[in-house]
Amino acid sequence: MKTSNTAKLTIAAFAFTFAFAAPAVFADDKKDDKKTDHPAAGHFASAAEAWTAAQDGMKEMGDLITAKKLKSVHEAEVKVVAALKGLGANSAMVEGDKKKRLDAALAQAAKLADSTHDAADDGQQAKTEAEFKKLQGSLKLIEAQYPAGALTK
Repeated sequence: MKTSNTAKLTIAAFAFTFAFAAPAVFADDKKDDKKTDHPAAGHFASAAEAWTAAQDGMKEMGDLITAKKLKSVHEAEVKVVAALKGLGANSAMVEGDKKKRLDAALAQAAKLADSTHDAADDGQQAKTEAEFKKLQGSLKLIEAQYPAGALTK
């Protein structure tokens, strides 16, 4: 049985469409939205300003988690992640091994903020609390990498 050129072209077009368009159709919108809605780090003039914003966002997240308002955690998480980016952008005074630890701690904190948000979106109070506690610990590690007074206004 011979296959016509039109049939081959139709099969190829279908395969191409399915291979490249299907993943976009079935993508997890929640994860994609979350990755794109964090503000840029450029709006923090100093590490101290970013640190204050991180602390404010953490307080807001903690208050919402304590009040069991998990569906509202997203906005506070966005503020925290933006502040973490601001801390990274304003870290020129951190050098050597402390800079390496800071970069790793900032990346870990961003992941923990996202996992806290995910658990909150899923309505998992205990997991949200556990992830938030880890996030609090990572911020203590971040604070320890900056020179004394660098995070105070």
